[in-house]
Amino acid sequence: MAERRKRGRSLSAILSGELEITKPLIAAANGLAYGGGCGLISTCDMIVAAEHARFGLPEARRSIIATGAGARFFRSMPRKIASQVLLTGGSISAQEAYQWGFVNKVVPAHELMQAAQSLAEEVLEAAPWR
Repeated sequence: MAERRKRGRSLSAILSGELEITKPLIAAANGLAYGGGCGLISTCDMIVAAEHARFGLPEARRSIIATGAGARFFRSMPRKIASQVLLTGGSISAQEAYQWGFVNKVVPAHELMQAAQSLAEEVLEAAPWR
C-alpha cells in the first residue's frame, strides 16, 4: 500500500510539473487516453500510438472542467483543434493526433512496443547522457 501511495505522489508530481524529469519520456499509447490519461500522455516528449488509440477529454460531457489534463493537451495541439476536443468532450483518433503533431508515429498495435523501443534507441544513440 505504501508503494502505491508513493507511485501516486510521483504521478501527481509529474502531472503538476513539480517533478523535474531530466530524460526524455516516450509514451506508447495502446487504446483510450481520456481525461487524466490524455493529460499524462501530454506530459511526454514523444508519443507512439497504436492505430486504434484515441485521445480525448470527456469532462465537458459531465459538466466538469478539464483543468490540468486540458491545459497540457491544449498546449500540445493547435488551439482550434484542442478547443473542439476540450469544449465538446470529444476525442481524436491516433491518425488525427498524428496529423496535428500530437503523436510522433502511428503503428499497428502488434508493432507498438517495438516502435517505441526503436525510437528510444534512436534518442539514446544521439543523447549526451549516454
